[in-house]
Amino acid sequence: MPDLKAASRYSRALFTVAQRQDRVDLTCMELSGLVRALEDLPELRTLWYARLPVRQKTAALESVFKARLSPLVLQFLKVLATRRKERLLPGIARSFDSLSRKAGKRQEVEVVTALPLPDDLRAAVLKTVAGITGAEPELRFSVDPGLLGGILLRIGDRTIDASVKGRIELLRAELVSGSAVLQLPQGGEIGLQHLKIPGSNGET
Repeated sequence: MPDLKAASRYSRALFTVAQRQDRVDLTCMELSGLVRALEDLPELRTLWYARLPVRQKTAALESVFKARLSPLVLQFLKVLATRRKERLLPGIARSFDSLSRKAGKRQEVEVVTALPLPDDLRAAVLKTVAGITGAEPELRFSVDPGLLGGILLRIGDRTIDASVKGRIELLRAELVSGSAVLQLPQGGEIGLQHLKIPGSNGET
């Protein structure tokens, strides 16, 4: 718990500076890429978590990252290393991403279907989800054959379930007719009449 609070403080401080420099998106991308690199590259992970003398550690970071990261993120890494807060980096990256999404009115949405969706249907889902969330959605598509048909949306801590126990063509027909609705956990409904799916007459 203390680490979560500390990561949040560091991320807010970095976010404030990144906003002033108009580098929020770049900083977010670099932090996320750095966390992935630490997961994938044992040598880099060893360097990052090594308990070296501060001067030696910051010099090593400069050598490795100067040509790969922006000056802002590189300096931030040096601050973490100087304060021996390397362990906070993954949490800082997650917190910074959350701040970035809120500031930019971006919303990550997981879209689960029984079959892979073609590009035109993905575009239709994007438009529909934007109307539901009132924000710019970032869609992550996945396939779960167990749904058999339909669609499942996960938006933050909400789940909107419109999956069915039949063929996906049946759902398409319902969506084109405007009869399909999404049932919310709170009991509300969201109409999907604007989401037109081709192939509703049995075409694939």
